[in-house]
Amino acid sequence: MRDEALIDSVAIVETDSVFVGRPNAIAVDDGEQRRLAFFDRASMEARGSFAIGGFNTSIRGWRNGLVVGALMADSGTAFALVRDTVSAPARGGSVPRIYTEHPPIAQAFGAVELARDDSVVVGVFEAAGRMYRWHLGSSAIDSVTLDAGGGPNAKRGAKPDVMLELLRDPSKASTLAFTWSFPMLVGVLSNDRSALVTYDPTLRSSNFTGPAHVQVVDWRRRKSCGELQLPVSAEIPGRYALRGDTLIALVQHADGDATSTWIVRWVIGAGRC
Repeated sequence: MRDEALIDSVAIVETDSVFVGRPNAIAVDDGEQRRLAFFDRASMEARGSFAIGGFNTSIRGWRNGLVVGALMADSGTAFALVRDTVSAPARGGSVPRIYTEHPPIAQAFGAVELARDDSVVVGVFEAAGRMYRWHLGSSAIDSVTLDAGGGPNAKRGAKPDVMLELLRDPSKASTLAFTWSFPMLVGVLSNDRSALVTYDPTLRSSNFTGPAHVQVVDWRRRKSCGELQLPVSAEIPGRYALRGDTLIALVQHADGDATSTWIVRWVIGAGRC
C-alpha cells in the first residue's frame, strides 16, 4: 500500500461503525460483525476485510497503518495492528486481571482507547484505573495508576467494583450504570508523557450529559498528574483529537432547539505534569 498510506484524517462515529477517512481508502470498523473492512475512497469498491474479534471500541491511524482496540480476554491481547489491506492484523498488548478473572466484564465494559508512535502503544481500559504502555518489538510493559483528584470538579474514575456488582445484580442498573469515567481519547505527547481524555456521563431523559477531563501521565517519573475539567459544554459529548501537544475538540452548545458547533484547541504544556 505504498500509494495508500493510512494517514489519520477523519473519524465519524455512527451507530456501531467507525468510518476513518484515508487519502485513497476508507476503513470501516463494524462493531456488530467485529470486522475491519477497506473500501476504495473513489469507487467505494471493497478492498478486503479482516476479523478483528474482541470488543472493538477505537480505531486510530498511524503512518501507514492502524491500531484497533480489540480486547480479547481469552488470549490476553488488547489491540490489533493493521499494516495494510492484505496482511492479517498483528495482535498485541496485555489485559488487566479484572477481564481475565471475570470474562463477562470484557463484553459489558470492555472499552479501550489507544494511541501509538514509532515504538509504543499506549492504552486505557474502561474497567481499570491505570494507563498502560506496551513497547513494540519487546515484551516490556509499563503502567501508571490514574489518580483521581479531589473536589467537586474531579472526574469519577474507573469503578470496577461497581461493574462487578452490576453483573451480579442487573436490577441495580438504574442507580449504578454510567457512574464511572469513560475513556474518550488517549494520546502520545512525547517520549515521556501521554494524555487521557475522559467523560463522566449522566443519562437525562434520552440524552447523555456530563463533563470531560484531561489528565497527563509522566512515564519517566511514573506518576499521573491531577486531571483538569475541560471548559466545554456538558450538554452534548464532544469529539476529541490530539496532535503533538495540542488537544482539539469538536463541541456543540445547545440553546433551546438550536445548536452551535465549535472547534476548540488547547496546548497541553509541560507544566501540566
